[in-house]
Amino acid sequence: MFSKAAPGRALAALTILAALAAGCGSEDAPAPTAPPPPEPPPVGPPPETLDLPADPGHVFLEVWEGPGFVPIEYSLGRPPRYAVTVGGEMYNEGPTIEIFPGPLLPNIQVGRLSAEDLAAIIEATAATGISQLGEVNIPQPTTGPVIADAPSYEVVLRDRQGSHLLRIEAPGSISHTDPRVIAVRELMQRLDQATADTAATVYLGERVQVYVSVGPMPPEPSVLNERPWPLPDLPPETHEMEFECRVYEGPVAAGLLEAFADANHGTRWDYHGALHQILARSLLPHEEGCSS
Repeated sequence: MFSKAAPGRALAALTILAALAAGCGSEDAPAPTAPPPPEPPPVGPPPETLDLPADPGHVFLEVWEGPGFVPIEYSLGRPPRYAVTVGGEMYNEGPTIEIFPGPLLPNIQVGRLSAEDLAAIIEATAATGISQLGEVNIPQPTTGPVIADAPSYEVVLRDRQGSHLLRIEAPGSISHTDPRVIAVRELMQRLDQATADTAATVYLGERVQVYVSVGPMPPEPSVLNERPWPLPDLPPETHEMEFECRVYEGPVAAGLLEAFADANHGTRWDYHGALHQILARSLLPHEEGCSS
C-alpha cells in the first residue's frame, strides 16, 4: 500500500525492479506469467452506509495515489491524496505550482467538511463495496489498450470490523468493467467536489517524516542547489542507493519544516562534501510514520 505500509513496499519495488533488470537478456530468465485474475465482486449489492466508530478523530477513509510517470522514490514523500475523519475533517494534497523541480514539501491542506459533503462521501465509499472486502487487487485489464506506468489508487477503509483495502491499477483505463472501479471513480469525483466546497488551510504537522538517500541520482546541473546538512543526526552509514526513514518531533520538526520550506527536488544536502537527497512531509495526526 502507499499508505503506512507504502514506504516498505516502495523500497521493495525498487529491489524487485533491480532484480528484474539484472535478469534481462539472460537465457535462464523465467518467462513472464500472466497476473492472477481479480477477485470477483461480493455477492449482493453493497451496503448503503458504513459501520463507523464513534470517535470523531478516527480516520475512516484514505485514498493513496501511486507514482505513475515519476520515479518511484517520489512516492515516499507524498501524503495520502485524501484522508477523512468520522467527524468530517479532511486532509488532502492541494495544488502545486507547475515548475520543475517542484517543491520538496507537499502542499497538505486541512478543512472541515459540511454535514452534507461528509454524508455523501460516506455513501460513495459504501457504494464501492469495500466494506465487504479484505484486501483486493484489481489489475489493469489486458483486454484493451495497456497504459504504461499508469498510476494506481489504494482505497483504505477502517470501520468497526477492521481495515479493508481496494487497490486498482490504471483506474482511468477505459477497459475496466469491474463495478468497483466505476464506484471508486465516482468516490473520487465526490471527494474532489468536497474539496472545492471546503475552506482549507495549510497543514503543518507536529511530526515530520524524512527519507534520506545516501547515493541519489544527481539532478540536472541547471536545477541542482546545495544546502548545508539540516538534520540533527548523521546521514546513513550505508553507501548503497537506498533511502533510510526517520521521524522527528516537536521543535526539531518545526525547524526542519522551516528549512525545507523553500527547498525543491533539485536540492541536495551537503554533509562533509557528500551530497544527499531528502524527501520529507508532515505526518497526519493518526500516522505513525516509517511503518513497513
